[in-house]
Amino acid sequence: MLIGAKIMRYITQYIMKKIKYRLIAEIFGLVFLFFITFQNKDLIVKSWQTVQNSNLSLVLICLSLTWLGFLWSSISYKLLTPVKINLFYMYLTNLAASGPGRVVPGGAGYLSFGILFLRKQSVKTQKAIAIAATNNIFGFVINLLVMAVIIYLNPGIIPDLKISLQQILIIALIFALLLIGIYVLNRLKYTKKIALSSKKEFLVVFKSLKNIKILLPLIVTMLATISTNSAILYFAGHSINLPISFFQAVIVMSIGSGAGSLIPTPGGVGGVEAGLAATLILFGFDHATAGATVLIYRTATYIQPIVPGIASYLYLRYKNIL
Repeated sequence: MLIGAKIMRYITQYIMKKIKYRLIAEIFGLVFLFFITFQNKDLIVKSWQTVQNSNLSLVLICLSLTWLGFLWSSISYKLLTPVKINLFYMYLTNLAASGPGRVVPGGAGYLSFGILFLRKQSVKTQKAIAIAATNNIFGFVINLLVMAVIIYLNPGIIPDLKISLQQILIIALIFALLLIGIYVLNRLKYTKKIALSSKKEFLVVFKSLKNIKILLPLIVTMLATISTNSAILYFAGHSINLPISFFQAVIVMSIGSGAGSLIPTPGGVGGVEAGLAATLILFGFDHATAGATVLIYRTATYIQPIVPGIASYLYLRYKNIL
């Protein structure tokens, strides 16, 4: 998340200072998105085939819940932003991040799109960065607390994990690459300057959480986000008779998606699928059923929003809102 945020800061600042290059970046991003989509056409076809062989009523619930997830994210931004913002346009911005925003690795697309939208709402760049960072950090903390409570109340929910030496080495390599990336970015004068200028704004936004009228609704919104994402995975599993409990879905979604997002691919393609499937298998579920569950989950959360996301992005650019 740190690497993605710093890359996002650099890209956002550079593009906003060099407006004439933004169109080039946008065209390249859209072309790259179509390329990535085409490259994953086999996954898309297999996903829809899997959906057709499942309980369609439960799959429809998965597809519907995805759109609800964008609403929670929009509300959290609205709560943290000191100026009045249009919730509908914020919703479209989050949807757009699911289209063109996927070309930015590690989730930075969601962050940068939120920042670009807030800038158009007369929020200065440093404040917008602080709002986006606070939103993501607070969500991460709430997710950890929810997992901790579930594990405390259900101590047997986590199976005894048998991790091979190869898996340990892969995990160590990923973290080593992350540390190297953080070090390199910290050495860049430009990112240092942005980080320092955003620090004060971050503290201001973070202190706003002392206001109970902001804190409580934000906690509820974060819990709604976690519940919605977990429910999508839960119904995806039950649509093909995978006997996963809702609490297990919360942990699998959190661990699997988190681990998968460490792999810097657009939209987490490959990484999130592998992370979710591996976590389901570690929980003792059948390999084939676990893989099919992940395909349905990613059909709802990754494939479904791509075209509407592109349409939202083009609309917001036409309205000069993004």
